[in-house]
Amino acid sequence: MGRDGVRPEAVGWSVTTDLGYRVHAIDGAVTGLGRLARRRRRHPQHLRCAQEPRGDQNETSADARVESLVNPLPSDTWALKSGLLGRYCLGQVVVARATPLVGTDGRARVRDRVALALALTWARGGGPATRLEVQAPFGHGALLALPGGPIDFQQAGRRLTLVRSLAGLFDGIDFETSTADNVARDVLRALLDGAELRGE
Repeated sequence: MGRDGVRPEAVGWSVTTDLGYRVHAIDGAVTGLGRLARRRRRHPQHLRCAQEPRGDQNETSADARVESLVNPLPSDTWALKSGLLGRYCLGQVVVARATPLVGTDGRARVRDRVALALALTWARGGGPATRLEVQAPFGHGALLALPGGPIDFQQAGRRLTLVRSLAGLFDGIDFETSTADNVARDVLRALLDGAELRGE
């Protein structure tokens, strides 16, 4: 996750949102899973693979893992398997509930049954900081175009990197009127809506 546009703090990081809130992210973790997908209905034709059998479930995916939102890596590399048949057209990024079996990068403890955990303070104008903690059991997903078009695993492998930004994570959220669940949903959407896949 990219940290451009945020200010590092002694603990976590802070940012000023588009609505003028000063938000300090103190602690946070999200459970992520990345996979490659074949043709998807109702998706633009130019993103579809031609001549794929209907109902083919062959896919490749990285292991699910819990990631820290306060001290994240710049980007995530998908551990894509090689030797698979067929062409893959889209990247599917999913935030899902954690279990004790998912991996962790060592900076975020596994939080059973939670997709997003977040602790922050927010303030507006000269007002005092208000603490907010959310633990969201619900998930969110997005389909992303593959850089350079479909990937054929019968050919040479390619490395894909999932890049997400923290800078706009809290934009559009009115903390004075939003509930904790609404904040969680908005953060999950922002986390994936600004994501992109880059290839090497």
